[in-house]
Order: sequence, then structure tokens, then C-alpha cells
Amino acid sequence: MMRNVIAKVVVSLLIGGLVFAIGTPAGAWQVGLDRITGGGWFIIQNPYYPGIEFAVPGGRANFGWHGGVQNSDWWGNGNYVEHSSLSLHIHSTSVTGYVIVVDYPPDKNGHPRGTRDICGTARATWSVPPGPAPGFGDFFYRVRMRDLGEPGRDDEFGITLYEQSGGRPVYFAQGQLNGGGNIQLHKVNPKNSVPGLPSCDSPPFSTILFTFQ
Repeated sequence: MMRNVIAKVVVSLLIGGLVFAIGTPAGAWQVGLDRITGGGWFIIQNPYYPGIEFAVPGGRANFGWHGGVQNSDWWGNGNYVEHSSLSLHIHSTSVTGYVIVVDYPPDKNGHPRGTRDICGTARATWSVPPGPAPGFGDFFYRVRMRDLGEPGRDDEFGITLYEQSGGRPVYFAQGQLNGGGNIQLHKVNPKNSVPGLPSCDSPPFSTILFTFQ
């Protein structure tokens, strides 16, 4: 099932112009020495592409995700659920990169604002009743989280899954938290140091699907 969806997703996204295959050289992404946390729900705001069997615009998704650098090591965990007949659940199993996408001026209280990407591995499970049997698989993921300040209604969350063999995108969803929730970018810990080269520099992570910064 996943392999059939892969081809449809890739073709549809290429036609729509959402896939930006960026050949980022090693070290092109700056590692953030902070962390970002968040949770809530949103209505999926992907553009509509015929043939995509899930992440349909208008569907509801819940998430709780966090990542960053803590004690000079990659840190984080996360869960994402799409509420549809697919019953898709994505759970982070490792963090292998955390990078700065963009920083914005702090809010009036001096709290940092910005966008971060978290990269790593995840286990996905899904069930499509009636129809194919429930399934599961291990994937690479790239999560994008944007904190634009309080009360959080302008914050955004996005997630992309990539096949571990071949690196093709198999799932993509993003949305603004006008549904409810909050994302918080926390201040830099001056005692942190860069753990190493983030996986976000490497294929398939360097394929950017998100439309927001």
C-alpha cells in the first residue's frame, strides 16, 4: 500500500511545485543550540492533489513534538496522529538532527521566535478499515515547527515521512494551529555545543516539502 502511495505523492507534489530538491552541502544548515516544544491540533492545509490517499486537506491532525540540543546531544521525541480512515500514527524513535530554518525578532517580553527542523527516524502504523490489513513501517522524518509568539494561533507544524530505502517521500502534512495548541521556542543554552553534523544535511532530509518558514 505505502509503495503505491509513494508514486502518487511524488508525482502530484512535483506537478504542484511543492517539492524543492535542495542539494545542501554538508554544514549548510546551522545547528540550533536551543530546543522547541509544542502540541495541539490543526486542520491539514495541504493543497489538494488528486491521487493522494491521505493527508487530505480539511482533515484533522493532533501532535505532540519536541526536539533540540540538550547536554550537547540531540534531544527530542514526538507523536503525530491523523484522524481519518487511515488512522495514521507516527512516533519518533530517534533524533539525528536539529537545525535553524529562520529566526524572527523576539516578542515584546523577550521570548525567542523562529522556525526549527527536527530530523530523525520514526515508526508509523496505519489501519484502513475496510480494505487492506493494518500495517507498520520504519521511516525517516523531518518535522518543521514555527513559533510566532503568543497565544499560538499563528504557530505552524509540518511533517514529512521518507522511505528508508530510496528516500522517497511517502507522507506530507502541514497546518496552522488555529485549531488549538501552542509551539514554544526556548532560549539558547550557552553550555550546549554542537553534537555533530545533523542528518538534515543529507538525503532524503534535504528534500524540502514545507511551504512555510
